[in-house]
Amino acid sequence: FASLDITDPENIQEVFRKYQPNAVIHCAAEAQPDTCETDKAHADLVNTHATAFLLAAAKDYRCFFTYVSTDFVFSGADGPYREEDETGPVNYYGLTKLRSEEMVRDYPFGWAIVRTVLVYGTTLVGTRTNIITWVLGELQKGKPIRVVGDQIRTPTYAGDLAQALLTITERNLHGVWHIS
Repeated sequence: FASLDITDPENIQEVFRKYQPNAVIHCAAEAQPDTCETDKAHADLVNTHATAFLLAAAKDYRCFFTYVSTDFVFSGADGPYREEDETGPVNYYGLTKLRSEEMVRDYPFGWAIVRTVLVYGTTLVGTRTNIITWVLGELQKGKPIRVVGDQIRTPTYAGDLAQALLTITERNLHGVWHIS
């Protein structure tokens, strides 16, 4: 295990030199749409610039690069979406993820883009909750919950997503994949 600050190109290069990876699964992001809207510089740094830093390091080692993206690259007007459907993000989070997808598509070695949605599963101590653990916690406290009523989403179990990412990366399955 090595700690890695994806916003620090020197730290990325240091970790890559130490481990000399042949594959990268990039799943870090600022994934809170409201935060991305209120702090666009932070969203750009974490979601877009960091992806560019990781791609540059991966290129030096000709790594297969798997990028975890989101259904927020779509407008939400249609759907369910297919991998080849036209994108059109309606918020800054989706825009930052789409910009990173475009960089990944230009990567000269093997790559995959994995779009997923509403990931849930057991959370680790010190990590943020997900929709399932948040609802459970609020209901256990006897609190009412408020959620959006204008979205149809397909929750993704974290274990299933992890297995899909591993399979795609191990088999060097190039292209865009919707996993949910």
